[in-house]
Amino acid sequence: MSDRSDFDLTPILPWASGGMFALIGFFALLIASRAGGAMTYWIGLGIFVASVLAIFYLIAKSSDHSS
Repeated sequence: MSDRSDFDLTPILPWASGGMFALIGFFALLIASRAGGAMTYWIGLGIFVASVLAIFYLIAKSSDHSS
């Protein structure tokens, strides 16, 4: 039986988080495009902008070379 103590998910987590934020942003745009009222439209756009900012933060955090 193999020992799984050396299995590390740390490198995968930013990619999974980015994918999750991209899906949330996509569905938020779908909600905003099909909005029946102004409030739903602005909430959808707000969630989309927040997910784009989160993805940019993940990119900046992963490409930061200062230690």
